[in-house]
Amino acid sequence: AIYCGSNAVAGFDEADTVGAVGGEQVAFSMTVKPNQFPDTTHDKYCFVIARMKDNSQCDKDSEADESCGDIVVLGATGGAKTDASLNLFASVNLSSIVDGYEYITFLTLLAAADTCEAKVGTILDKTGFGNAQAMFAYAYSKADVQSGLSGTIGAGEFFNLDKVSVELGSFPYQPAFDEPTVCVDVDGEMSKSMHLVSFAGGKIGSAATRSFLAAVPANSKIESLRMRVGASCKLFDTDFSTVDLTNGKPYDFETQLSSGQTIVAKPVKLNITSNTNSLAGKKGCIFVNVPNSPSGSGRLGQLAMSFDQPLYKIFLPYLTAEIHQITGEPKYDMEIIVLNTGATCQNAHEAASQFLPPSFLPARALTESIDITLP
Repeated sequence: AIYCGSNAVAGFDEADTVGAVGGEQVAFSMTVKPNQFPDTTHDKYCFVIARMKDNSQCDKDSEADESCGDIVVLGATGGAKTDASLNLFASVNLSSIVDGYEYITFLTLLAAADTCEAKVGTILDKTGFGNAQAMFAYAYSKADVQSGLSGTIGAGEFFNLDKVSVELGSFPYQPAFDEPTVCVDVDGEMSKSMHLVSFAGGKIGSAATRSFLAAVPANSKIESLRMRVGASCKLFDTDFSTVDLTNGKPYDFETQLSSGQTIVAKPVKLNITSNTNSLAGKKGCIFVNVPNSPSGSGRLGQLAMSFDQPLYKIFLPYLTAEIHQITGEPKYDMEIIVLNTGATCQNAHEAASQFLPPSFLPARALTESIDITLP
């Protein structure tokens, strides 16, 4: 809802600043070529222009300002997939393009039953994208947006695409785990791409190795690839408050990656035991890191767990010299944190138990089954 009256009402954006009423309009267009996304089953597109407070502005505001995480729709349009090039047009109220915000366009690929539900004034990270088959997002400056944006996806300054690949690995006599819902999330300096896929029978969809298109604007680069196992691509981040602790899902694992590179996802069983009963009934988080990396900089993944559940099936990215500067057989540093009541992996280090310090397990070799014994 957007309040259009004359009196100030808490909790509502001004209608003119989100493009709902009045003002000069600036035009946006994106052209999608036929067969642009051959590996994705989709029937329609949704094109959205949005804004969110930039990090510097949020730092000035108090942490209690929840609007810092809001992605507000300024303009949106949709279109059906065709055998010819499809032109998607939208317009934005020029008065909504102001200082203190980052500006983003989204192209989502939808199934026939899904609709483009983004409306002017709605908040994307609360409504989500439904179960979009794929999503490509690009960030822009205020000046870019004020002059309007147009181009063909896959070519030009703004709407470029590049490729990265994921291969499902295995150990002798152990196939990859079946995972019906995985969001492959590719982050760049000025972009994000998300693809909804399933792992089954050692394949991603229909192939053991699959290439994913990633949004990469000109003069930008890919920074990381993240897999959110057990999560749809509806939201931008994993909601660790919803984790099923019997299987740890959803959980994340990630890796640095450049355009054209392939990462191998290896299926690993974590066997967790404790020498005492002090952990009975408690919850924790497992963090996996590149060996000897500075705190947080080599993060490869995180998993929520219960100390009453001894076995978890996860994937780990295979460490290589080309991507991770690791030679020899892959090894991983692990950290296990016991959580205070009500805490999640989102704030694990701040909400760690004061009575049970974190356990560090350095240089654990990559094997089919990794045993973890806690004091």
